Amino acid sequence: GAAGLLSAFGQLVPVLSGAAFAVPAKTAIDAAHNMNDLAQKTGVSVEVLSQFARAASMSGTTIEAVGGAITRLNRGLAAGGNAPAAEALRSLGISATDAAGKLRSTDQIMLDVADRFEGMPDGARKGALAMELFGRGGAEMIPLLNMGRDAIEDLGVTMTGEFARSADEFNDKVASLQADLSRVGVTIGTALLPALTQLAGAASVLAEGFGKLPRPVQGVVA
Repeated sequence: GAAGLLSAFGQLVPVLSGAAFAVPAKTAIDAAHNMNDLAQKTGVSVEVLSQFARAASMSGTTIEAVGGAITRLNRGLAAGGNAPAAEALRSLGISATDAAGKLRSTDQIMLDVADRFEGMPDGARKGALAMELFGRGGAEMIPLLNMGRDAIEDLGVTMTGEFARSADEFNDKVASLQADLSRVGVTIGTALLPALTQLAGAASVLAEGFGKLPRPVQGVVA
């Protein structure tokens, strides 16, 4: 018996080892999926977002908060030259447009803001500028921006756009598979439900009859 038990545990080892690797792999896939979604929402590449993600973790915030700040900055830039975001950039000496008059990429503008914030003292003016640029949650971006442009750019890219897109596609297929399996389960359950109901009723009657038997007879039956 002990030998059989040890053999069974031996067969489980590869399964458990695979599970140990599968859990962090699925975590990475989910993170990449979310990063791909965030890249689509913000217009910032996955590679750059991965740098911002590292900077966010080092400065006590999250990539979700950074994504929200980028979205609000995009909205402010789209509002035109008289919007608070545009005025804040002008006060920092940052141009929102390139030489051709087109809006610059939001991540490059954020890095320019980081370059300015690094040399500015913390206080009311910096807080006000952050709110004009990034909305009510702007203050949360200050520790990240205080790192400065060079420090953020020196952080290595930890994720590629190709991996993020592949992770997004994989999770979509998994979700589709789960939906298909759920439909199959409903179909099988519908077909088996009458028989299962009868089986449950018979088992209840059997259990009730077994309980009425004398103890010695119950032992023999068991």
